[in-house]
Amino acid sequence: MQDEFDKQSLSVRPYIDHFARIDLSELSSQEKDIMNLVKTGQIDSAVSLYKQMHLEERFKNNRKSFFELNEATEMLEQAKKKSNEERDAIILQIWNKNDLLMMQGGKENIELVEKSYKEIANQDTTYLYGLSAYAAFLYGQHRDRENLRYLHLIAKCGEREYHHRLSDMYHSIANAYFNLDENDSAKVYLNKSKEANETYNKKDSVEYFENLSGYYIMMAQIHDREGDLVNAEKASEKGLEYTKLFYYKDKDQYVSQFKMALILAVSYNQTKPDSCIENMNNVYNELPISSEEDGDLELVFGTLNIVNQFLRQGKSNLAKSLLKNVIIKIKPLYDRNEDKYRNMLSTYNILLGSIYYGEQDFSSAQNFLEEGCQLRKLEYWKNQNAQTLEALIMGLKMLGDIKSKYGYCEIADSLYESALMGCDFMSQKEYVTSNYVKSIILFDKAMHFIH
Repeated sequence: MQDEFDKQSLSVRPYIDHFARIDLSELSSQEKDIMNLVKTGQIDSAVSLYKQMHLEERFKNNRKSFFELNEATEMLEQAKKKSNEERDAIILQIWNKNDLLMMQGGKENIELVEKSYKEIANQDTTYLYGLSAYAAFLYGQHRDRENLRYLHLIAKCGEREYHHRLSDMYHSIANAYFNLDENDSAKVYLNKSKEANETYNKKDSVEYFENLSGYYIMMAQIHDREGDLVNAEKASEKGLEYTKLFYYKDKDQYVSQFKMALILAVSYNQTKPDSCIENMNNVYNELPISSEEDGDLELVFGTLNIVNQFLRQGKSNLAKSLLKNVIIKIKPLYDRNEDKYRNMLSTYNILLGSIYYGEQDFSSAQNFLEEGCQLRKLEYWKNQNAQTLEALIMGLKMLGDIKSKYGYCEIADSLYESALMGCDFMSQKEYVTSNYVKSIILFDKAMHFIH
């Protein structure tokens, strides 16, 4: 009997240890009562209380409920997937419809397109593609202040599930701040873009090099705006360095970006601009021909930067010659597709007219300014955005000055008034330079009356 007792004692010891180690604070009040019975040796009563709890039956009911919920969850997941697929199909149809409205043109159609994109973006601020479409529309309208809200929402999507695109999303926010002349905020998001690129993109990938290129190119432009030309030159050279790395991975696809980075690096070179421009022209002309659309962007970007470089060097004759040649090349393109090339042709005419205006060759200035302003008016009525209007306003202002000098007082006053109305429109759109431009025109108008 003693041997049997010792065996039984050994067999129950693990159970005794188990109950001794139970943390009473984790138990229900019912089970605490059971533990108190165990401590006083009332094992039968403790077991009886456990039986009254019907634990196995409760477990069975719990599992039944779980499997029912699991089945319902799977059905909900399938329903969600189907709903999202339907959403994506509807979105594609909306995109096609809006593209047709944009092809038709006209203020009413543009307003319909904007309303459509805005409703979609506001209906679901977690849907990346809906937000991106409206952000792209606002970007095309140069409405950066309004766009910032949606760009930030897009970045929230990136922070949740699109990490590989987060660097580009932050860069878009920086670009909006840059367009609003808010350089400090632009720098903050440029640095966030650089950090996201380092964190989420492979160090030898095209995306990695492309994001770094964009970072340094915008930093160069900010330094230039702040008058720090030394750092502008350094940053533009870094931008060109990284652009080369992804250009050589796919020369056909990235030729346009390479040309632009090359032009920008030349534009900010302070030490040997003449040889840089000559070298750039040689390299530029040897590069493959881009697509028509990219080629148009290169033409605008390249010409304006080289003209600015000539003007910095005091070589206004070279700047004028370049602009005249470009205008001659664009005119036949404009005759074939007025909508596409109107903005470009007006930009070059107004810029050339402004150079003649600065040289006080008012007769030549008037010819190019009148041509440029006429084209710009047509472009404004097509798009109605503040950036398009700013060049028109400055063109009208210079024409007003010229008419005033020639004694055409009523015409000059009318031109000033038109320019001031444009400033008021830019102010409504929160365009950052509207008050500055308005102050210049008011001053010139006052001088006109004194004259």
